[in-house]
Amino acid sequence: MKYFLIITFFILSLHFTIPHTVFGQDEPPAVSMPNDDNIKLINELVEVTNFKNVFKAYCVWRISTTAKENNWSTEKVNEVTQSIDFHSFEWHVHNALSNHSKQELQNAIELYKKDPEKSKMQNIIVASNLIQRNLEDFSNEVIRGSYVMPHKE
Repeated sequence: MKYFLIITFFILSLHFTIPHTVFGQDEPPAVSMPNDDNIKLINELVEVTNFKNVFKAYCVWRISTTAKENNWSTEKVNEVTQSIDFHSFEWHVHNALSNHSKQELQNAIELYKKDPEKSKMQNIIVASNLIQRNLEDFSNEVIRGSYVMPHKE
């Protein structure tokens, strides 16, 4: 019993005398976003490459595939399809293209303006792996109904 009290006292004295400073990890870095000039260029690139239509077509294709697999009603398909809004996805595009310089964005815009058929065949924005993953995730959320507005009764 004596030893137990001595050990307990020793452990408690260590506990109260040793500082309890914990050094954790640093905060994660901020999300990469382009400056205002590059946002304008990215938006122009989205227009020139017709990416909004590509985005909408992909989401509609995913919805129709899921609807067939799960026997959705026409009403549900229409409701989910109407919830597709590029504005909800736009920041993903800005984030994915934020590491490109002003000159790189201008060059891409000029390339697509010179050859509009190229934008129909090969969309530079869709070629980004980050955009592809985000588009897949976004379309999954659309399918789940995350962007469907509740009905007012």
